[in-house]
Amino acid sequence: MASPFSGRAGRLAGMWAAGQATKGLGDIISTLREGEQGAGGYLTGAYETGLGEMEGGYGSMLQALQQSYQNAPAELTRGRDSALAASAGGFTGGERAAYEGQDRGITSLLDAQRQAIPELRGGRDAALGYGAEAMDQTRGNYAEALARMRAGYGGAEGTLREAVGAWDPLVKANMAGFDMYGNALGLGGQAGHDAATGAFRAGPGYEWRVGEATSAAQRAANKTGQLMGGNVVDATTKLGGHLADQEYDEWVRNLSGFQSGAQGAVAGQTGARTALAGTQAQGGQAMAGLDTAEAAAINQILKNQGDISQAAGRDIANVDMTTGKGISDLYSTTGGKVADLRAKAGTDAAGLYARTGSGLADMALNRGTAEAKLAGDYASQIAGLAGQYGGTMASLTAGTAGNVASAQQTANNQVIGAGTQGMLAGQQAATNTWGAIMGGLGIGGNLLGASLGAGSSNSLLSNLFK
Repeated sequence: MASPFSGRAGRLAGMWAAGQATKGLGDIISTLREGEQGAGGYLTGAYETGLGEMEGGYGSMLQALQQSYQNAPAELTRGRDSALAASAGGFTGGERAAYEGQDRGITSLLDAQRQAIPELRGGRDAALGYGAEAMDQTRGNYAEALARMRAGYGGAEGTLREAVGAWDPLVKANMAGFDMYGNALGLGGQAGHDAATGAFRAGPGYEWRVGEATSAAQRAANKTGQLMGGNVVDATTKLGGHLADQEYDEWVRNLSGFQSGAQGAVAGQTGARTALAGTQAQGGQAMAGLDTAEAAAINQILKNQGDISQAAGRDIANVDMTTGKGISDLYSTTGGKVADLRAKAGTDAAGLYARTGSGLADMALNRGTAEAKLAGDYASQIAGLAGQYGGTMASLTAGTAGNVASAQQTANNQVIGAGTQGMLAGQQAATNTWGAIMGGLGIGGNLLGASLGAGSSNSLLSNLFK
């Protein structure tokens, strides 16, 4: 038996260790390959199962999407038709309400007109009646006042007329004396002079004086024995003329007093007449003023009645105009509201159709987009699953290869270690230091070259036993 410290024993130990390492490497590689095949089978099954599930899910989702989009247009159309019916119903109701409001407004306006016009006419007639009563009362009051005024002024006129009549004798007497005075002064011409002298001579004083003077002259002639001859008559005549001259001047002077008397009497009567005229004028003015006031009062009453009639007519016309304008405004407003309702109904209908068309277009577009996205997602998921499957398989293969390489490296390291230990044992046991060293280095180099270069256990063993 070789010593364990001899070179052959070391080589045998190294060879045994290398064989064990090579056998373990085969077992490891076999186990890794089996694991790789099992894992690949599982991965392939999972990949195929995933493909089936994804395909089924894609089909179900596509069917559900198509079904929902198939039902949606009918729902949109049904909603549009329902909205159109509601809009038409709202328009019909609004139109009916507008016309009903118009009719109620017209009825109210006509009722107010029928009520207001009789009240206005009644107020006008009552006011005119009051005016007629006021006119009758005014006329009665003015008639009474005029009667009283006439009575008062009539009494004053009577008194003044009596005063004027009372001056008539004085005026007549004084005016006769005043006229005689004028005749005596020669203002009345020859006829006046004759009248004045005739009146003078007809006076009782003149006849008495002439008679006395004549009687005295006759008595004187008788005393002297003279008869009533021519001389006596002439003397008597001269005496009478002389006496006439003396008495006439006195008589004229006496007549001068009638001038102031006539003036005073005429002035007095004139004053009475002036007072009478003033009273008559005052009465006339007063009665004219009364008539004027009555006329003004009646005119004011008539004006008030005219104003009342005019105002009533204006108010009635205003009621008629207001009623007519109100009815016209109601018709205009109702027409505007109905037109607005119809326009809004048309706009709503157009909007509904437009929104329905837009909704259908959007739905078709969304459907295409959704189906495209679903198909894209499906393709992306398949690609992802395939990529994941390929990546996993590649990782599995790479991992197995790495594990195999790692096992090979481990085995190689073990073989190299065993060879190195056998070489060291041979070196220690060899007696020929340089030969053993060189032989050991050669063997070691061959072993290293075989293990690192060839990668085969047979080449390693053959190099060990050369």
